[in-house]
Amino acid sequence: MTDLRIGPKSRQWLAEAGIHTLEDLALFGALGAWQRVKSIHPREVSLNLLYGLQGLLMGCAWNELPPAVKEGLKKSAEGL
Repeated sequence: MTDLRIGPKSRQWLAEAGIHTLEDLALFGALGAWQRVKSIHPREVSLNLLYGLQGLLMGCAWNELPPAVKEGLKKSAEGL
């Protein structure tokens, strides 16, 4: 899990969902990984985790994601 540059709580949640490496994250995709974590912690997990996961996959911080990417992720998450 050390290759995931993300906070300790998020790292813990990802581990609980079986996601330990960047390769695992890439396999599930940001939305798939977020869904897995949200199914375990439905009240605690927010869109910020989704944005952070996408940022990891894109090699940037969550707050550097283009607005269109964030909006697309938000719409996808709302459709679940």
